[in-house]
Amino acid sequence: MQSTFLGPKPIYSCVAASVMSMFFSVSSHANLLSNGSFESPVTSSKIFGFDSSPDIPGWVEDAGGVYLDSGVEDDLASAPDGTRLAFLKNDDDGFFQTTSHVISLSDSFSLEFDVLATFLANSIDVSIFYADPSNILVSETLAITSTSWETLSITTTGITLPAAAIGTQVGVRFDNQSYPTVDGITYLAIDDVSLTVVPEPASVLLLGSLALLATSRKRR
Repeated sequence: MQSTFLGPKPIYSCVAASVMSMFFSVSSHANLLSNGSFESPVTSSKIFGFDSSPDIPGWVEDAGGVYLDSGVEDDLASAPDGTRLAFLKNDDDGFFQTTSHVISLSDSFSLEFDVLATFLANSIDVSIFYADPSNILVSETLAITSTSWETLSITTTGITLPAAAIGTQVGVRFDNQSYPTVDGITYLAIDDVSLTVVPEPASVLLLGSLALLATSRKRR
């Protein structure tokens, strides 16, 4: 009877599984934000402001901000993720969230969200910051070009992080500063907000190569 050598294959299987798990965890980071779809608190009521009663967990109003007609409301037919969404009037101030993620030198961030011009809004101001909203890593005024929900994003990729940012917490801020010619009033809606750490290309390439090597050895 011919014996079959089965020694290393289980090891290769474990290595392949471990490397593939590492590869996908690097390629698909978790959302650093809490309550990114504004589903909490659970209520059908329209809430004005973000620090009112009830509070919108995770989200904070600008210091001394005015919120006459901005906040969170139900939109069962329209909200891209869940049933709630945030709405911003251009005469009101912005809102933000500081995450628990501590910035390291190699970090690069991507902010992605869905936006809808509910009344004449043609742009939205978005920023990624460190420590507090006055410390900007990247800030952009993004055009709203559709009459339906669209996904917009900004990233710090290619930006050298300032030394002062290292060891502090990263955050994001939204504001509606669009002003049309009709009455000067605009509204926009925001939903499904996600802030993730973008993996370094070298790290993704290395783990991808290791995954292919482990899979190749497993098949021998």
